[in-house]
Amino acid sequence: MKVWPRDDNMRKFLFHPVTKIRFPKEGGGPAEWPDDQFTRRRIRDGDVTTEESAQASAGESEPHNRRSRHRSPIE
Repeated sequence: MKVWPRDDNMRKFLFHPVTKIRFPKEGGGPAEWPDDQFTRRRIRDGDVTTEESAQASAGESEPHNRRSRHRSPIE
């Protein structure tokens, strides 16, 4: 399963303990980890993301141009 680190600190220090697979130092690419308890826990904790969740979060990070329909009680 391909996983991407949350940030540069995770890229630098986190690795799969059984397979000893680390993230590539350059290029910002993913690591190929087995679909096991360790990997699922890192995903659940937000330390790494999967391809699907990385693409989904990229779409969510775009700013919304709609104004809120809610009005402040002070107005």
